[in-house]
Amino acid sequence: MTKRNAIIFTTDAGFMMPTMSVALQLLTQPEVIARADILIYLVDITASQKQRLDESFAGLPLTFIDIPADLIALPDSVRFNRTHVPRSTLARLSLGALIPRDYVHILYLDGDIQVLGDILPLVTHEVAEGSIAAVNEAVWMYEGDGGKYWPMMKAYLAGLGIGSPRDYFNAGVLAFRRSTWEQASAEALDFFLHRSDICLFHDQSALNAIFNGRREILSPVYNYSSGYADLGLDGKLAPRLVHFTGAAKPWFSRCRPWNGRFLPHYANLIRRYPVLATFAAARTPAQIASIEREVATRRRRMMLTTPWRPALRRRKLLRYMATEAFAC
Repeated sequence: MTKRNAIIFTTDAGFMMPTMSVALQLLTQPEVIARADILIYLVDITASQKQRLDESFAGLPLTFIDIPADLIALPDSVRFNRTHVPRSTLARLSLGALIPRDYVHILYLDGDIQVLGDILPLVTHEVAEGSIAAVNEAVWMYEGDGGKYWPMMKAYLAGLGIGSPRDYFNAGVLAFRRSTWEQASAEALDFFLHRSDICLFHDQSALNAIFNGRREILSPVYNYSSGYADLGLDGKLAPRLVHFTGAAKPWFSRCRPWNGRFLPHYANLIRRYPVLATFAAARTPAQIASIEREVATRRRRMMLTTPWRPALRRRKLLRYMATEAFAC
């Protein structure tokens, strides 16, 4: 019988290795795989690269699908910071017509994630028609803790029509019905193309604008981003999906909050599947050092000027986890 659920990714060469890490981790959860197929949509991947992927992962229940180039072309008028996010994240807004109609319920995952626990409840959660399920972006914890960042974020959210930071979600983990995505993703893409000047975070901005007031709130354990992880509550909250937001990705960096924890995992993955090493140019030690200095400088500045922030945010997060009625 055809499965009604699919877990989908979009990736380019730069994110191929971490994306495959997530996909392979999902294969270790038999109940998840019994319910959902895994589809990996490819952006700017050559025919020879795709052939190597098909050969290297032959026999595994993974399907690689090319996204036609015309679906992800951007007009010159669009403001798009390619150093901030890869074009593959925008590609998901073009998937409405590509996801097979046999699938009813879809879970989208970014590639910069690690699976640390059982995600069957998330995979089997049935989102209402017309809505999306997502985790609050960690920015809601920053309100009222001083500094210049919050006023800037408040203005950004207001530009999208969002009045409260608790109504703003991170787009790295999303659940929805395929029928909802077919219409809403096209609306979000149109919003981005015509309002890219206010879409500070590109497709995430557009999705928040389109789904404002139409969201089911997921627990942060299903999208435990760097902003949450930086508070040191992992042991208490037991995240199931951790999300490496920010520039210091843990497949090359030892920066907080991950502190090199996942470096051995990615090194072992490349040893097991050498093809993955061919997809992205390695960062030089100087490039890595520059990224890590920037992260350390921001942290040091915060602790010198507003040292109360971490404790305040920890209290907010624990209270939120104890009182919010999550959909999943």
